Amino acid sequence: MAETRGELLGSPGEPARVESLGLDGGLLTTLRVAGSTDGYGARAFLLSGSLEWLLPLLPGGPSPRARQALSRLRPGRRLAVLHRVLRPAALPPGLGPAALILDAAARPDDAVLLEIQAARHDARKGAAAPADGLKLASAWTLADDGVAGQAAAVARLEAALAGALPFLERHLVHAAGPFLVPHLLHCAEPAVGVAGLPVRSPWKNLLLCGREVVPGLGFEGELYAGLQAAAQVAALLGVKGKPR
Repeated sequence: MAETRGELLGSPGEPARVESLGLDGGLLTTLRVAGSTDGYGARAFLLSGSLEWLLPLLPGGPSPRARQALSRLRPGRRLAVLHRVLRPAALPPGLGPAALILDAAARPDDAVLLEIQAARHDARKGAAAPADGLKLASAWTLADDGVAGQAAAVARLEAALAGALPFLERHLVHAAGPFLVPHLLHCAEPAVGVAGLPVRSPWKNLLLCGREVVPGLGFEGELYAGLQAAAQVAALLGVKGKPR
């Protein structure tokens, strides 16, 4: 961002929240963030979030074309996740980097994936450094739709953590979650097996690079969507050569 004279709004702890977008015909012209009266303009915009999140920010509401684009997607399952930063003494002997926990009477979809890795913290120049031997325990499970399904998923996560890490509370340093993240979005009548929304949005200078572009491939799909979007931005701006 520094090389291209970009400006980062907010901070990792308090990211800037986009409050509204400006339109001029079929182009996005400006975005306005909460707490500021300034409008930020650009010749091209990239959206790594959900198109559904974007639509309410548009003046006058979404156009029929935008709604038609969004109607291609059907919500998939959601993953519930809890994160716990722990002292190493919290880990029982024999527990490796990952474990699959499933109650004998539970459905296969109720399985909990427990991952253990070294906790890291932000260091200078944007690098992440090990956090003095601390461990990060992350528990994941599929959540059914609705409030009751999400509550049941969180309860499974808490029970799995308590069973696998009996001394968790004694050695707890930091707790985060529960969070719900999209998982396995489905596309109605995809042109290709993994195709979702096109990179080009209903607005000429807005490129989509989130998981809705290549649903079902997770982080790899987002990287691929980002590469496509970056190449199209370069073409839109008349940049020669590939973006770094």
